[in-house]
Amino acid sequence: QAAAPMNIERMSAKIRAALIAQCQAGNKPWSEADIIAFVNGLKAEIQQFVLRQGMPEPDIVQWAILAWTSAHPRLGDREFCFHFNDIIRTDNAEALRHLMPYILTLNK
Repeated sequence: QAAAPMNIERMSAKIRAALIAQCQAGNKPWSEADIIAFVNGLKAEIQQFVLRQGMPEPDIVQWAILAWTSAHPRLGDREFCFHFNDIIRTDNAEALRHLMPYILTLNK
């Protein structure tokens, strides 16, 4: 059975799971609530940007790019791209497993 197509909600859940795994493995000081608020804030920031720019609703690839380039919100005073790179840098297999759909989407 083929996997369901990736959408913003599924992608957000994958990002959230990757950050939770990274937090647990690296003794990061964030709570799960902090991570949930960060991912929800990222989604809101992208939506607000799209509306301000008068852009059409982004597809999943465009959304992944907007998430990568977003300077806000911040988790532990760092933007999403820092945490993405931190997961790769630390080679956290569990976090990478969750982040892989985002990586594949970003590289389309």
